[in-house]
Amino acid sequence: MRDDRIRGPMRVAVLHDHLRFIGGGERVALTLASAFDADLYVTDLDPSLPSRAGMPAVRIHEIARVPSRPPLRQDRQARAFATATIPHHDVYVFSGNWSVFAAPRFRPNLWYCHTPVRVFYDLHDAFLATLPRIGRFVAQRWIRRTRPKYERAVAERFIRSLNPPANVEFLGEIPEPRLRELYATCRGLVATSRDEDFGLAPLEAMASGKVVIAVNDGGYRESIVDGETGWLVPPTAEGIAQAIARETPDLLGRMRIACEKRARSFDSALFVERMRALIEASVRGS
Repeated sequence: MRDDRIRGPMRVAVLHDHLRFIGGGERVALTLASAFDADLYVTDLDPSLPSRAGMPAVRIHEIARVPSRPPLRQDRQARAFATATIPHHDVYVFSGNWSVFAAPRFRPNLWYCHTPVRVFYDLHDAFLATLPRIGRFVAQRWIRRTRPKYERAVAERFIRSLNPPANVEFLGEIPEPRLRELYATCRGLVATSRDEDFGLAPLEAMASGKVVIAVNDGGYRESIVDGETGWLVPPTAEGIAQAIARETPDLLGRMRIACEKRARSFDSALFVERMRALIEASVRGS
C-alpha cells in the first residue's frame, strides 16, 4: 500500500466500535486515522492490531473494556461512547454502529455507517432463534430498549465448529505479508456473504489481478463488474460450484488487467480525498 497520509490543519478524532480483530471496518477506521493524522478512540484495543494491519503509527486510545457476550457487549459499547471523555478536536468521525452514541456530545461530526444494526431489522428473527429461552427474553428486552436510540448486534457463528471437507482449511486471522502472498498466488476469490454491506476482500483480490466469484447480492454488485472482473452468481452452493467449475486459467489470466483497473477506482487515496471533502464540509457547516 502506498503512503496515503494526508496532513491538514484540522485536528480530527476518529471513533470506532472496537479494535479487537481485523475486519473491513477496522481497516477503514485505521486508514482514516492514518490519513488525517487523527486520534483513534475505541473499546477493546488489541495493542498489536495496528502493526498487524500495517499501520503501526496510528495513535489509539482505549476508552473502555466491554463484555464479550451479546447483547451486553453492544449495550456497554454504546454506553462507553455516550459517556466517553475525549479532548476537543475540530471534527469527529464516527465509524461503526455504537460510536455514533457519542454524536450528541461531540460536534461537528460525520458518521461513516458501515451497516445498520441488522438485528433490529432483517436479522432480528434469525438472531433470536440462536439463543436459549432466557437469553432470548433478555435480547428481546434489549432490542426493544435500544432500537429507539439507534434505528448489528450480530449473531456470531463459530466457523471452526463446522466440519469442512479435507481440501478446506480455516486460517483465521492472517498477517499482512501472508495475506498479500495468498492474494498473489491464488487463482481467484470466492465471496459468499449474503447481503454484504460492501466488502473489502473483493477489492483486495482485484488489486492483485484476481477475479472474484461472488453471490449476486448486496455490496458485491457495486464492486464487481459481472463478466469483466468476475461473476455474480445465485446465492446457492450449486450456483457457486458451477461458476468455479467453468473457469479456466487462460480465462482468469485475460481478466487480470480489468481487475486491477477496477480496484484502482476504489483506491484508498480516492477514499481519503472524498472523506476529506465531507469532513471539511462538516466543519464549514457547523
